[in-house]
Amino acid sequence: MFGLFVLLRQLKPKFIIESGVFKGQGTWLMEKTLPKSTIYSIDIDLSQREYISNKVKYLKKDFKFFDQKILPEKTLAFFDDHTCSLDRINQCKLFNIKQIVFEDNYKIGDGDFNSLNYIFKKRNFIHNASIIAHLKTLFLFTIEILKKITFKDYSMDIEKINFRLRDRNNDLNSSLVFKNIIFKYQFPKILKFIKNKKLKSYLDEKYSNELDSYNSLTLIKIK
Repeated sequence: MFGLFVLLRQLKPKFIIESGVFKGQGTWLMEKTLPKSTIYSIDIDLSQREYISNKVKYLKKDFKFFDQKILPEKTLAFFDDHTCSLDRINQCKLFNIKQIVFEDNYKIGDGDFNSLNYIFKKRNFIHNASIIAHLKTLFLFTIEILKKITFKDYSMDIEKINFRLRDRNNDLNSSLVFKNIIFKYQFPKILKFIKNKKLKSYLDEKYSNELDSYNSLTLIKIK
């Protein structure tokens, strides 16, 4: 949260598109940090919100379907939606949005989606989902097949299946990212700057789960 606060104060975007709302903590921080900015908060499931703002425009759709009026050069896209970072960069390129923040930039071996670290190191992301998750994917795929058989003009929703599988081959696809990214900054872990042993011990004891789950907030700028 502190990293996002610093980046918002530094970049001062007039428009913010937040993809991945969950309980609304990020929305709250954006609104408090830049009260004059226009904020669009997007999530395919808005039912989990605990903080709901009257000033923010909520959209129940995926970012790739964003259709609101913005000034792309004055817009920041913030992603905390656990969706392939390569896909999000391509979508921002299409919308001409230049500034992007990824809340989760998992290191190799961690995470549940294709993060920037996987892309930059050209390591393929293989989603190690549970047996139950695979069975659910199989069920959804079966439903799509049955709809295709039953309804003559039905178009299968393959993206729904791809999102659940999440596997990505970065050896073939990452070159596009390298050509378009002109700036990259990964926010450091704040704890390593703390010299006070008593404070450091307190944080380790009280917030160990939060410290362990820090996933390298990263800002990129594209052409």
